[in-house]
Amino acid sequence: MRKHLIILTAICALSYALGLTSIGVTSWHEGQRLLVAREMLDAGEWIVPTINGHPYLAKPPLFYWVQMAIASIRGASVTLLDTRLAIALLAWLGVIATYFAARDICQPPATLAPQRASAWSGTAAFWAAAMLATSLRHTRAARVGELDIVLPALVTTAIWMVFRAWRCHLGEPHQSGAPARARIDWLSCAVGGLAATLAGLTKGPPALAVIAIGSYGAIMLHAARTRAPLRLRVQPPFVRERDETPIAPADPSRPLTIAGAILGAAIALAFSIPQIESSKDATGAALGAAMAATILGAIAPILAPTRARGFLAALSRTHPLLVLAPAVLVLYLWVRAVEARIDPNLLDAWAGEEVEDNLRPFRPASSVSILESASFAVGLGSLGAFATLAWLVWVRPRLRPGWFVLLAWALGGIALFSLFGKGLGRYALPVWPALAMLGGIGVAEVSRLASHRVALNIRRVLIVGIALLTLAHAAWYGLARALLYAHRSPRDFVHTIMDPALGVDPYRVFVFELYDPGIQYYLDAHTPVDARQTRAGAPRRPHTQPVGDIVTRDNLTGLPTWSLARLRRSIERRGPATIILRAPREGDTSDRSRALERLALGGLVLTELPGRGLYALYAGDSPIMAVRATLAPGAPPPGDAGQDEDED
Repeated sequence: MRKHLIILTAICALSYALGLTSIGVTSWHEGQRLLVAREMLDAGEWIVPTINGHPYLAKPPLFYWVQMAIASIRGASVTLLDTRLAIALLAWLGVIATYFAARDICQPPATLAPQRASAWSGTAAFWAAAMLATSLRHTRAARVGELDIVLPALVTTAIWMVFRAWRCHLGEPHQSGAPARARIDWLSCAVGGLAATLAGLTKGPPALAVIAIGSYGAIMLHAARTRAPLRLRVQPPFVRERDETPIAPADPSRPLTIAGAILGAAIALAFSIPQIESSKDATGAALGAAMAATILGAIAPILAPTRARGFLAALSRTHPLLVLAPAVLVLYLWVRAVEARIDPNLLDAWAGEEVEDNLRPFRPASSVSILESASFAVGLGSLGAFATLAWLVWVRPRLRPGWFVLLAWALGGIALFSLFGKGLGRYALPVWPALAMLGGIGVAEVSRLASHRVALNIRRVLIVGIALLTLAHAAWYGLARALLYAHRSPRDFVHTIMDPALGVDPYRVFVFELYDPGIQYYLDAHTPVDARQTRAGAPRRPHTQPVGDIVTRDNLTGLPTWSLARLRRSIERRGPATIILRAPREGDTSDRSRALERLALGGLVLTELPGRGLYALYAGDSPIMAVRATLAPGAPPPGDAGQDEDED
């Protein structure tokens, strides 16, 4: 075990921590989380996340707390180093949690001798964790400041703890051969509740939904798909063997399976067909219907009285109220604490916008996107997982309880984000450990069944694959990305326009029809502390004031958007302003590309500043430029008489 942990830690150190800040802020989400955490720490506010002094309630505060804690240890304000260090540590914890959980959840086949069970589980656990550590999505999330990287560690721990409690209920013997005892594992339930609470404070209901599916969904699936649920007392081996036999063709619950499958497909098609607009949507609707049919068909036999009683008995020993209720309660208390500090109408507006933005029931394209992501996101783990699933369908071995957990967690989680999400692969990060564990089972089983020579060759291929992926991630994120894609970060761009020779006032910088928190972060980094303005005795950091009609909604920027007339009024009263906008592109006649032309037509005289080409949005496709703006001689007076925000 110690050797495994050292190797996994080394993989994570190279993949996640090498060149931690070699490239600047490169994503909107990273810059936004960074600004919010910095502002909270500066204000000493640990309850209400804010951006530019206004509540920012897109997500609960746990990820901000981690950044703030690291910065507090350093005795400084939150910087990019704190954000990147936080996600690297959390990604490493996700890998370690996967390793320890897999040692329990990846149970060896029932036919394996007890003296070989521990080695089999150790092999499955190591390769599961190694494949997750080198996976494409997990590594990317660990390098770009996405808060979703917090979830693999917490969701995995919560599901693992519920499994341990369930195993005690089943009276499953430990892999060490220790006698089985049917009891309640209160400690596991409590630790699972703590992990679920932290997951809820990271991502809210979606995180808790994955935990519920991977743990209690697995218990339901086990009760629905075994011939007779296990009783509370310890069963003799021959009874346990009989109880866990898969459903035979003559099983009386088969009509329920068929009815559930038909109902699931009908519901999915009824909601998805009206949204079909392309061939991709048609494919997605068919995939969504297949997933809904599979899920409802698999759990429909739980309606049989004997199976329902077995499921309820298992719930009484795994205590969903102890695991999930504290998470819901703490999340509710945080919401009430926020409501006591801000306008309740604003909180309601945030909740409505988040639900509308993230909950997309039966959106056809989401199924295609999530399944595409699952096919490659876990790297070698994705290949191993799908190979294991094919083996389970073909060979139909007697499923162990831990395998039910992985099936419910992986397939149920994919179905959740496919049928109710908007199709973003990063949202499914808490599902990837389950795919990695399925891949680990496949590796362990092939190593056991294949000849010594074949098993040795497979191990060599895996070692080379993991080593190459680790080195590739280290080289790309640690060095090559900074050399080849420095223009995807505003760091050099802001450094150029803030050259003292240009005389740019950091408090007179505007963004025209765009919003990028990275620009604001680096603008502040170039403003000396002793040069910062004060408001009511407190230092005031510079911000980029949005202007125009095509912008991100106000609650994401924390600032009301100015009209062009209001900008002209500010220039008239306070002098020249610096405006950051999209540079015109040849052949592009969209309003965004014509931003420079529309500013000139608005009565401004524009002088371009150095820096064009040093920064570009949308993966380098939309170059950014900066101009100094003054009023054109004889321009008509501004028509907006409102007070300037920068003069408050």
